[in-house]
Amino acid sequence: GAFAGAAAAGRAPAVRRGAAAKDEKAKEFERTRGVFMSLDTEEFGLDSKELADSSPPEEPEEETIFSILGDQAAGYGAVAVLTAVIGFGTYYTFFTKEAEEKFYYSAQRDRAMQQVSQDGFDFRDLDVTTTRDLVEKARARAADSPPPVI
Repeated sequence: GAFAGAAAAGRAPAVRRGAAAKDEKAKEFERTRGVFMSLDTEEFGLDSKELADSSPPEEPEEETIFSILGDQAAGYGAVAVLTAVIGFGTYYTFFTKEAEEKFYYSAQRDRAMQQVSQDGFDFRDLDVTTTRDLVEKARARAADSPPPVI
């Protein structure tokens, strides 16, 4: 009996130390958890007590015609169609012959109409037809004369 009693007596303080270590770990866990919960509250505005007490989320409202149209307008198809329309409009406005006439030469034509009464030549009086005529005359002159020999 003495042997078993001695062994049991020797183990009792170790068991008490193990229980004390577990209590210390539990306290440390609670302190750490408290620190992280306070960080969540400060950083993200989350309050665990408030989250636990809050009611479940409400049902979403029924979609209106405007929300349905908005969702469709933000879809890939609508964006592709809008991009194509804008691309065509840009091409037509700036890169066709008609656009060249309207956009680039209209200001010079307007100025030429205002400057009719004044004598002298002003390069701003040129319009698209003048430019075309000069290019055609230069080509005709080049075709009539032999190429230079160097």
